[in-house]
This record gives sequence, C-alpha cells and structure tokens, in this order.
Amino acid sequence: GFITNNERALEELFGDEENNRQAVACLNVMATRIASVFASLREFPFVRFRAARSSLDANTMTTFHDLIPTKLAAGVWDCLMKYKKSVPNFPQTETCELLIIDRTIDQIAPVIHEWTYDAMCHDLLNMEGNKYVHQVPGKNGGPPE
Repeated sequence: GFITNNERALEELFGDEENNRQAVACLNVMATRIASVFASLREFPFVRFRAARSSLDANTMTTFHDLIPTKLAAGVWDCLMKYKKSVPNFPQTETCELLIIDRTIDQIAPVIHEWTYDAMCHDLLNMEGNKYVHQVPGKNGGPPE
C-alpha cells in the first residue's frame, strides 16, 4: 500500500476550522507525493475523480470540502504534466488509471470489510504473501524492464 504520510490531513482538510491556506498546502503535498509514486513507476495515469455533489444541483452552494477530490486530482495532474515534460522515457499517453474517491462513495464498506491499506492491497493486487512486484512492460509490448 501507499500512504502520503500526512498525519494531520484529515484535520487540515475536514476540520471544523476552515483554513484554506493549510488545506491547499496539504493537498499540494499529497498531490506531489502521489505523482512521485507514478513517476518512479514510470506510469502515467488517467486521473479520475468524483465531481462535487453540489455541482450537480444548481440550488446547492459548493463548499471547499466538496471540491477536495477535484483539487487533489488537478494537483496530481499538474505534477504529472511536469514529470511528463522533464523525465526521460516517461509515457506520453495514459498507461493506467488513478481513482480519487472518498469514503462517501460506499458508506457501508468500512463497516462490513476490513478497511486497511493492507486489506485493500490483498483484495486488489496479485500478492504473494505480503509481497507485490510491479512489472512495467517493455517498449513495444516486449518483456518487462
């Protein structure tokens, strides 16, 4: 699994006090760290995110909290564009997908299923014990690099 190692992210993004400067800085750190993982794996993801709920309803005002997935997706995309221009042999087209979602998508899952990064890795990845090996296909579909 991967974490952004930002212990105060929940408080900075969703706390009672709305401090935009801290929240934006937190999102920038998270976006940079997420994009760095993809750059180190030489993967260029198609970034998908959930649209703000209130943007679907003209009568509801959009809050900063509603825009967090959008802002994080934009930050990751901006970092990836910089890597695309500066990192040699970085893919020029999307090679995978990054889904940015929050737990409001499925509110019951944390209750009925263990919701740790370790459990998600075992659910989603082909792991042998506690080990996962990521292989990037070679150029022109050849053997992994």
